[in-house]
Amino acid sequence: MPKTQESTRLTRVYRERYHWPLGVALICLVIELLLPESPRSRRSDAPAAAPLLQTAALIAALLLSRSATASPSSAFSDFQAGDFKAAAEEYNRLAADKTNDYRLRYDAGTAAYRAKQLESAQKQLDAALNSPDIISDLQAQEHAYYNLGNTLFRMGEPLPDPQQKEKCWQQSIENFGRALRLNTNDLDAKNNLAYVKQKLEELKKQQQQQQKQNQQDQKDQKNQKDQKDQKQQNQKDQKDQQQQSAKQDQKQDQKSEQQKKDQEKAQQQQAKKDQEKKDQQAQANPSDQRDKGEQKNDNTAMAQVQMSPQEARQLLDAQQDDEKVLIFTPDNQPIKPQPGKFKDW
Repeated sequence: MPKTQESTRLTRVYRERYHWPLGVALICLVIELLLPESPRSRRSDAPAAAPLLQTAALIAALLLSRSATASPSSAFSDFQAGDFKAAAEEYNRLAADKTNDYRLRYDAGTAAYRAKQLESAQKQLDAALNSPDIISDLQAQEHAYYNLGNTLFRMGEPLPDPQQKEKCWQQSIENFGRALRLNTNDLDAKNNLAYVKQKLEELKKQQQQQQKQNQQDQKDQKNQKDQKDQKQQNQKDQKDQQQQSAKQDQKQDQKSEQQKKDQEKAQQQQAKKDQEKKDQQAQANPSDQRDKGEQKNDNTAMAQVQMSPQEARQLLDAQQDDEKVLIFTPDNQPIKPQPGKFKDW
């Protein structure tokens, strides 16, 4: 933050302490009332009151020493010396004695802020602003809002949660704005307000980018998951299809084998029936069976003598050369010689 961010406002508070000696006087009067009365002539009884007087003096001395050690002046001196922790402790003790004094609350919160005790500073500054007596002191209100804005900004810086950080910085902006409404010429408040707004805007942009990145990552993870599920589903479907195809092939093979067995069985049965029928026919007609056997042999012989057309033609030509012409003449008719050459076979 700019240098002005570290600036704090401290007010010197003067307190009247007349009531302390007055209280000692009242205590002495009470002690005097408690002392027994004695004749003046008896001087031997006079030393009996000495211990009581010494006790009263000791109490008064303790009270005075306490008032001297815990005073706004000593706390202010510690603050100026840079001992912010001691100053905050003294201001806290003084504020605890008189809770309605907004000036002590303000000084305690300011000292705690400089001592890096941010939660204590916020608590004391809020208590000062909630005091009814601060309404008439506009300058104290403006200073308290200014310091509270600084405190809330510092409280939000180390927070890891972006939402909590945004909440603290938004409250810081509100307090700087209240300080400016009370004093529009406060340049430190203006600079700090602009700076916190800029940081808040950067935080929102960072959150948006982070949100987009998270959405993209979720989308990518979902796509990868869908692809993985689709791949597993395809593998499962392919495996199921292969198993189903194997089962169908197995069933088809079993069915084909069964059909083949049934067919062979039917053929065997048919052959057996035909054989039985042939046996019956052979027993009933043995001559037919013999004729069929001869016919079968003839057919076999014919099948064996089958030849090609060329071989048959050659065979016929050879047979024609061996043929003899037979001439038949009518009875009682003389044979006429034929013209030309004639060969008598």
